[in-house]
This record gives sequence, C-alpha cells and structure tokens, in this order.
Amino acid sequence: EPGLEISKFYWKRDDLLVIGLVSYRNQMAAYWGLSGLITRAPGEDKIRSLFPDELNDVIDKDNVVAWLPDDPDHILVMYAEDLYKGNGVYKINLNDPSQHEVVMKPQTRIVGYVATQDGQIRGRAKVGSYGGLNWSLKKANGGWRNITRRMTNENTFFDVYGFPQDERYAYVGSNHETDTVALYLFD
Repeated sequence: EPGLEISKFYWKRDDLLVIGLVSYRNQMAAYWGLSGLITRAPGEDKIRSLFPDELNDVIDKDNVVAWLPDDPDHILVMYAEDLYKGNGVYKINLNDPSQHEVVMKPQTRIVGYVATQDGQIRGRAKVGSYGGLNWSLKKANGGWRNITRRMTNENTFFDVYGFPQDERYAYVGSNHETDTVALYLFD
C-alpha cells in the first residue's frame, strides 16, 4: 500500500515477530499517520493484525508499553482512538487478538506510559498547559505525583525509562543542571 512503512520490529517469546507499521496520509492540509502492529511466526506465511476489527479506527497503536516477559501470550500497547482524546493502554492477547483488555482508558493530553515488567503502569507523560512534557509517577493510593514540576528551563530533558523492583524508585534520564543527559535512580 502506498505510504505504508515498517516502523519497528520486536521479538516475543523467540517464535513471534511483532512488526510496527505506519501509514502516512495527507488529509485536510495535515500530514499524519495511522499505525498498528502485526505478527508473523518464522516459517509461516500467515500475517495477523494485533487489533480486532472493532479497533480499526484506533489511530495510534504501535507503541509497546510492556513486553511482559513472564507472560508469553500478552503485551501492553498504547493506543489513541482519535487525535484529541489522548492515549490509553490495551493488554493484547497475541494468540487471539479479539481477546483484549483495557488497562488504562484514554486520558486527555496523555502522550506516553511506562510500565513495570509485570505490566503495572507506574509512569505517564502529559502535555502541560504550555506545551512542555510533565512526567507523573503513580502513588500507592492510586493518584499521580508530578515529578517534573520544578524544572522550569524549557531546554531541560527529562524522561522516565523504567522501574526497579523497589516501588519507591524510577530510572530517569535528565540533563537537569548539567549539559549531558545521564541516567539516574530517582526517588
């Protein structure tokens, strides 16, 4: 199909290739893309979409949030139903894509999630009121704590990469008060 590009490749459980696809379109003077995931087992001709027919209108669905290494049959995938509702997360069954579960409903201005290896969503990125990116970590009571609110310099880079087993910490990359981005254990 014209405009269809392969955006990424992933291996899951050593016998399944997960392929990210994006189709760029020019519509109403705006250039945007639809994305998705397909799977293919080595040596098989069968290619399968990881999203069932009722999700065909989902715009963004190629960002894997968690590979769930202890769960060979599922992955967590971020999705956006439209450009204005924000992103949510599905738990996708690789063997039967019609069996999916909504882990996080779409939320306005949410543009990214980070999960633990067992699939617990513990970080999210939200577009702030001035266009900057604000990262929040999930608190024990289920609420969210903004961890980037003190960074006022617009050139400061801050990103959440993952989590150790101790829930009090997160791995972050930042150049806050330095010239170089470094990896930190944030508490």
